[in-house]
Amino acid sequence: MHSQKKYYGGHAFGWGGGDVKNFIKYIYNDIEYIHEVPYILIVIKLYKDNFYLIYFDRETHLRKITYRFYKSTNKGVFKEIIATEFPKDLAVQNRWFSSHESSSNKKENLIGLNPQKMRGTMTVDIWYMIEGKESLFTHNTRVPIEFIEKYKEENFTNRKR
Repeated sequence: MHSQKKYYGGHAFGWGGGDVKNFIKYIYNDIEYIHEVPYILIVIKLYKDNFYLIYFDRETHLRKITYRFYKSTNKGVFKEIIATEFPKDLAVQNRWFSSHESSSNKKENLIGLNPQKMRGTMTVDIWYMIEGKESLFTHNTRVPIEFIEKYKEENFTNRKR
């Protein structure tokens, strides 16, 4: 489940009320997983019995939107990790919270991972952070197409796993 943003002014402005964004609770291999954060889940992947999560964080700083990266532990909890520790070939958005037709973060833009269609997506911004660079989301700048092509080639087309 998720809700609106933190309270930054008033409902008259449509800025939300500040309640919990996401609460995850499930059982996998007899281990109960629970995670509650004020961010919006956009990636959940399973790899080698660990769950990897990426959240869209527009709560920490109103004008510096970023992402949060997590990995599960063997006890069913999640610990935050730095972006560069996230497995590169798992970083593809698979949960959506926006249905705006004008949004570049539509499912169709990730089919086939076509670099031309992906330019403004959250997935590409996440790739940029995983490579140790700062999120471009708040700069209203697009990731260079050469970066997208190279990342796709190295981590998906010619994947070594």
